[in-house]
Amino acid sequence: MYYVSRFSRRLSKRDIEKIHEASARNNPRSKITRFLVCLGDSFFQLLEGPAVALDRLYYETIYF
Repeated sequence: MYYVSRFSRRLSKRDIEKIHEASARNNPRSKITRFLVCLGDSFFQLLEGPAVALDRLYYETIYF
């Protein structure tokens, strides 16, 4: 799954580090591999993993 978004507010270096830390902690549990690139006020993600894990992540992101 590909995901492209813009930041809703300017993020500090520490904010981006927190996102990285949370991903590093949560990815192995969810069996998802993520590739995240931040560029200006946008970020791009490539998410890979079992379809059920991607569906769960998508559902949680949209509805919670």
